Amino acid sequence: RKILDTGYDLVRDKCFVSSMAHLLTHGVINDTEPYKCLVWEAYDQLVKYSVTPDLVILMEPDIDAIKQHISEKKDLSDVDKMLLSNQDLYKSQHETLKTKLDEMYKDNVLSILSFSKSLDDTCQYIIDELKNRTLI
Repeated sequence: RKILDTGYDLVRDKCFVSSMAHLLTHGVINDTEPYKCLVWEAYDQLVKYSVTPDLVILMEPDIDAIKQHISEKKDLSDVDKMLLSNQDLYKSQHETLKTKLDEMYKDNVLSILSFSKSLDDTCQYIIDELKNRTLI
């Protein structure tokens, strides 16, 4: 809010909702009830007091394209291996994220299928959508 109050724009590259979706899907490490209550109360506060963005970008996973992209790599990282072996879990996490974003930001969510366009084309698409929605 301090940044916005000074007249500057603010762009975030990760929404707290993705952390919420992760916790809802995977659970929390400290499973005691007081801890869980504190976590969800904090998220309720973030929802209530956060600035609503003009546009929220949700990259939709194209599982086949992701598998192909990972399989073309010569050296798979531990993260790559984890993603390949837990696809259903991460698909579930993505669905939770999509549901939460739709609940919170409604028509401000723009879904883009991963690997469907070049990086330059994707960026231009986002810029064009932002211009159309905000009349800049």
